[in-house]
Amino acid sequence: MLGRRAENRINQYNFLLYTLEHKIKKWELLPENVPNYSPYDLQNLKLISQNIWYFNNWLVGFVVGEGSFFVQANKEIAFSISQKGNKELIEAIYSLFKPSRAIYYS
Repeated sequence: MLGRRAENRINQYNFLLYTLEHKIKKWELLPENVPNYSPYDLQNLKLISQNIWYFNNWLVGFVVGEGSFFVQANKEIAFSISQKGNKELIEAIYSLFKPSRAIYYS
């Protein structure tokens, strides 16, 4: 279950997509009641990672906010990202990179 803050961000993002896809450029052209709009099936994020043209660009920002690079004691260079409560998103990113190691769920 998403928190209130996450739900607000999702709604704001969907509102942005609505305005872009309907080519709305002025506030006065917005409908009085914007419909509940979600262009993607959030249960199938693997397909989203393959079909959304800006997913790679979005991923850069996500990595800046949620990722980390580090060197382990054995001198192996590692990369880690985490997202609480969003297994599908991590699986979508995993499918993009196709790493040799498995996903760790805690």
